[in-house]
Amino acid sequence: MTRIINYSLLIVFTIVLLSCTTVIFNVEHPPVVDLRNVNRITVIPFEWSTWNDERLARNVTSALTLGIRNGIRRGNIDFINPQVLRNVSPQSYWMHVDVYIIGSIIDVTSHSQIETREITRWGETRTANIITRTVYVTIDYSYIRSTDNEVLGYFKKTEQSSTIHEEFRNQHTRPPPSYNTSSRRGGGSGNMRGRGGRRDTIREPWEYNIAESAIIQFAGTMTQELGPWSSFERRNIRRITGNNTFAAQAKRLVRQGRYQEALEIYQTLYEENGSLATGYNTAILLIGANRQFVDALELLQSIHWGLQRSGERIPFFLLDEIRKLTRFINGFEILEAYRTDLTASVSGTAIMESVQNIPAGSRELTGTVNLHQSMIYSLNDSISSLEDDSVFFKIVGFTYADGEGQWSMSIPNTASSLLWLVVVDSNQNYFITKTALNTSGMVALNTAEMDRLQ
Repeated sequence: MTRIINYSLLIVFTIVLLSCTTVIFNVEHPPVVDLRNVNRITVIPFEWSTWNDERLARNVTSALTLGIRNGIRRGNIDFINPQVLRNVSPQSYWMHVDVYIIGSIIDVTSHSQIETREITRWGETRTANIITRTVYVTIDYSYIRSTDNEVLGYFKKTEQSSTIHEEFRNQHTRPPPSYNTSSRRGGGSGNMRGRGGRRDTIREPWEYNIAESAIIQFAGTMTQELGPWSSFERRNIRRITGNNTFAAQAKRLVRQGRYQEALEIYQTLYEENGSLATGYNTAILLIGANRQFVDALELLQSIHWGLQRSGERIPFFLLDEIRKLTRFINGFEILEAYRTDLTASVSGTAIMESVQNIPAGSRELTGTVNLHQSMIYSLNDSISSLEDDSVFFKIVGFTYADGEGQWSMSIPNTASSLLWLVVVDSNQNYFITKTALNTSGMVALNTAEMDRLQ
C-alpha cells in the first residue's frame, strides 16, 4: 500500500512539474549600498565597543574587513586602517574616511543535541553518543557617510556553524541525557553574550571555535552590498484556457528555450484575443527573448489599466510583476549612473592614480574546484584542525566558486606564492591541501586529493 501511495505522489509531482513552463532570465542590480564618490572606507573595530565579547568581536571585525576587501573592485576606493580613528571624534571621521561601518554583536547562542547510536566498525559494535554542537552568531552593522552621518545601509545577519563529535562509551557507562550544554536559562539554547547583557563567560572552548567558524561566513555575505550583482529570475507561463493549438506550440517552444519563436506566437494571440494570460506571457517573453524590460512593463501596465477601467479584479501576480519590473528598471538607471561615474573616475590619468591607490592586496588568484557550491580560503600556513584558533590570522583571501566550479580571489601582494587552500562544501565539510600550492598560475582543487579537517 505504501509503495502505491508513493508512486501516486510521484505521478502527481511529475504532472505539476510538466505543467509549469518556466522562462528564465538574468537581471543585473546595482550595489545595495551606494558607494559612488566614495574613495576611503573602513570598519570601526567591534572590539572597541565594551559590551561585546572581545575575542569574538575581533573575529567579526576581521570577517567584515575581509568582506570589504573582497567586495571592492574599484581601484579608487582605499581601505583605511581604522587605527587612525582610535583617538578621533566621530564628528571628525570625515577627515580620514568617506564611509565607515559600525556595528555590534547582538547575540551568540549555542546548542548541543545528543543522540545515542550503535556503531559497527571493524566487526565490533559499540554504543556512541553522537553530539551535534551548533553556534548561532547574530550581528548588525551600518554603512555611515562620515560627512553627514547618513545611514547608507543597515544589515542584520545571523550565521551558524556546527560540528559533530562521537563519544564511545562502555556498557557500564550510563547514557547521558539529551541536553543543551550551554543553556543558562533553560530551553533549547544558551546565550554566550548578548548586547547590553551580563558579561557571561563561555564555558567550553568548542563554543568559541564553532562561533569563529560561523563568523568568517559574514565575509561572504557582503558582495551585493559593495558592487553590481545579478540574479536569475524565473517566471511561469500562464495557462490559456481552451484547446488552443498555437498556445500549446508556444509552450513547447518555451520548454525548448526557443523564446523568440514563442514570443511571436503569443504576440499574435494577444493581438487576436487580448486576454490577460496571452498579454502576460508576451511581456515575460519580451524580457526572456530580447531583454525588453521597458516594453514588458508598458504592456503589463496597459493590461492593468484596462482591467481597472472595466471594473474587473486585478490579479495579484500582475500587480506583483509590475512592482518587480519597476524596481528592476529603476535599478538599471542607478546601475548605469554608477557605471558612468565609475568610468569617469578612472579615465585618463585617474587610471594611474587609482592603480597607485590600490592597497597591498590586489594580486588575483584564480582556479577551479570540483564542487559547484563551495567556499575557498587561502592560508599563509597550514592548520590541522577546525579548532585551531590561529586560522583567523592565517587567512589571506576568501571567495565563492561559481556554478561551474571556477573562482578567483584577491590576495595581498606581500603573500607568498606558496599557499594552503581550504575548500568548504555545501555540507560544511572542510578540506585542506596536503601541501602548500604554487599560486602563481591557475590552481585546480579536488577535494578527493585533500585532507579533511575535523
